[in-house]
Amino acid sequence: MRYGNLWRSLPEGLRAMTGSAVKALPRQAALKRACYALGEEDRLRRYQRIFSIEPGEVVDALFQPDVLPPGAGDSLLSSWEGLKPQVDHLDELGGFQLLELRSSLPDELLMYADKLSMAHALEVRVPYLDRELVEHVQRLDSGLKVRRGQRKWIHKAACRRFLPQTILNRKKRGFAVNVVDDWFQNKMKGKMQDYLVDNQSAMYSLLEQKNISRLMNEHSSGKADHHKILFSLVVFEEWLRNAAGSKPKDGVRSGTVFPKNELSAAV
Repeated sequence: MRYGNLWRSLPEGLRAMTGSAVKALPRQAALKRACYALGEEDRLRRYQRIFSIEPGEVVDALFQPDVLPPGAGDSLLSSWEGLKPQVDHLDELGGFQLLELRSSLPDELLMYADKLSMAHALEVRVPYLDRELVEHVQRLDSGLKVRRGQRKWIHKAACRRFLPQTILNRKKRGFAVNVVDDWFQNKMKGKMQDYLVDNQSAMYSLLEQKNISRLMNEHSSGKADHHKILFSLVVFEEWLRNAAGSKPKDGVRSGTVFPKNELSAAV
């Protein structure tokens, strides 16, 4: 985000060539999303492409044509319209951070952090969530947040008197992505078929099986990293089974088939 203007200033042919090379790399989901998203001229649509697990057209293509309304994969854009006047007064990185503060942080990441920390009698993040501090940092120029490729620059500069370099330079440690990925590769190996491409699955009548299979094959072969969208689909399938009050056979299959109109409403 910080250096997106440099990317957009490159000749289109060079961007296309670089994007093709990055696309051929195994995994590297963040790099691929950057090449796909940062060239977009429309600001909110650029943010949407960076923010989304998969491009809107990929999400739409996972479902049968009559399941979702047209352009459902891009519906995130409409929920941001009310924030556009505020975004317009901020620089590129600040605008994106505003959207994060109004969406994924309170409704997802901070909620998870609260639940997991309280479960272990821990109090976390409190000073950093002080409203005045958040609003002040939000107004800061991006050069104080990212400088010469170093992220959290002003944060680290303020902490330099109190923390050793080993802590300041340590890589960020959040919720481990590889935990979900390892679960797919090990525990879910062979069972994914029963969740998503078995005609007894609750979601079966909703999904476009050819595209689901392609997604699974790319992920299992290491060609691409689709663990987030696959995890979302598996969780939704499990939710549908529990909502039906059915017990999965052998821990995997429920044998429950939902009416398509009920499934569409749930999606």
